[in-house]
Amino acid sequence: MDVEVLIDQIKQGQITSIDGAISKQTQDLGEKFGCHGVDMNEWWQLTPVDWQCPACKRTKRDIVRKNKNGLLMCHLVEHHDHVADSLRRAFENACHNIEGELRATPDCEAFVKRVAPALAAFESIVICEDCNNADANAKKVARAPKEFSFSAFEIAEFIQPRPNMPHEINADKASEIWIDAEPTFRLRKKLISRLAEIAALNKHWFQPADFRLTGKHIYRSGHNVMERNGLFSIRHLLLPPKCGSSKPIDRWRRKNYRKGNPPSLKEIELVRKVSDAFRWDRVADNWRCPICNRTKIEAIRKNNRNQWMLDIARSTFLGQKEEIYVCGDCLWVAREIGKEAKSLSEWDGDGLARFVKINELKHVIIPHPHSRHNIKNPQVEILLGKIVERMNHDLRQ
Repeated sequence: MDVEVLIDQIKQGQITSIDGAISKQTQDLGEKFGCHGVDMNEWWQLTPVDWQCPACKRTKRDIVRKNKNGLLMCHLVEHHDHVADSLRRAFENACHNIEGELRATPDCEAFVKRVAPALAAFESIVICEDCNNADANAKKVARAPKEFSFSAFEIAEFIQPRPNMPHEINADKASEIWIDAEPTFRLRKKLISRLAEIAALNKHWFQPADFRLTGKHIYRSGHNVMERNGLFSIRHLLLPPKCGSSKPIDRWRRKNYRKGNPPSLKEIELVRKVSDAFRWDRVADNWRCPICNRTKIEAIRKNNRNQWMLDIARSTFLGQKEEIYVCGDCLWVAREIGKEAKSLSEWDGDGLARFVKINELKHVIIPHPHSRHNIKNPQVEILLGKIVERMNHDLRQ
């Protein structure tokens, strides 16, 4: 797209997924507050025009204000736990306290970077600068250490937001939150001290490698080369299918799965709040799989690592205009039927589930709570012929 067209669309407010000094909203707000320029940082520019602070819930319109230099202040901040700073200081102190020769190496800085995220009390998220400043001010009134940080959701509990002004702080609430958090904070400090000591003595159990040798770098570099040269279209020639496997293609439906033992209440809570919280929240609490009719709790089962899991996925099926949410076990059946039919047809594509109808899946599965579905093989044999015909018809279109 032409640069001038892009600039005009931003100025006219037609592009709102990013922001900037020239955006219509920024210019309107600058005029409203009588500013002669804009003081904006990159986080503000990278976020949508209608972005809302996750802590104070104010939109950008209510966050901006005129600063002492007569500029429209547009600042967002990545709020993070200062555990990395604490770990680094503890490491430096440990180095100074070592008797005899110092055996710490430059790799210890890499050690800090690896360990710090595991000790952080919360995930770093972008918030408005007023909320970030409120964190520092609340630590003072609550008499919390500088190394401690309130999370964005804790900040929300003690601030009193006002449009286009700094936050006021409820000192009592901030102190209450700090008192609750202090025992865990002290425990984390002990862990930091011990890990820093290990790093300073160079006894940590990690051997760094040249980043060019890592799987992450090789994978990313290889994909970049493939993309730059348009090689993904011939990847089936560059990476042929695995051969030498003696597993029959219908093996997936020959196994008999037993009804699984139900998870305990604690195990359900672990799935709901920790291991598969994202999938759990995809659908309502009263949701049932439209194919097997199992509830969310009934769809929880153990995976190959003997860990409780919940899989709720979105897919398109034949006869459905839109994608729908189904349990992972039903989608697995649809895809496996598709793979088997694909091996018998001339069709060679993706999106295997779209050749199967929901009612057809209902007739070939035997659902059980907390386990994979068993399969009615005679019905699958009949269904395969229909799907092969659909695939070949799709090929001729």
